[in-house]
Amino acid sequence: MAFEERLDLRRNDLSLTYRPQREWIEGRGLLLVIAHFFSAAGAGAWIFAALFDVRAGQIVALVAIAILSGWTHVFFLGRWNRFWRMARRPHRSWISRGLWSMGIYMTGAVGFLLRSDEGTVGDVLLVVSVAGAALI
Repeated sequence: MAFEERLDLRRNDLSLTYRPQREWIEGRGLLLVIAHFFSAAGAGAWIFAALFDVRAGQIVALVAIAILSGWTHVFFLGRWNRFWRMARRPHRSWISRGLWSMGIYMTGAVGFLLRSDEGTVGDVLLVVSVAGAALI
């Protein structure tokens, strides 16, 4: 069997096993690049702003992740009715793990920025937000 025939056979096997969701990428690939850029830049900015205690940097990082990255990811979604299936499988999907990481980050970051005390609750929220940012 020639190499080309084996390659065609393998492609056919993969097309039966994996069904690419082309509607997610056709014409919207730039949205995914933008979303990932703002996720990574915002997460890094949050970690450094938390390390050096720069409140303005934390706000910019939160805006970058929540608004710029979050909404760009939402606009990138192809079929809304598949979203729930993706979200409930963090043990299988990097996309799902990223979504959960953003949720952990958002919970900690928003809580940290809205807190009224400097006590233990603020410290716990900061640790949760930094952990979420590191996972992003």
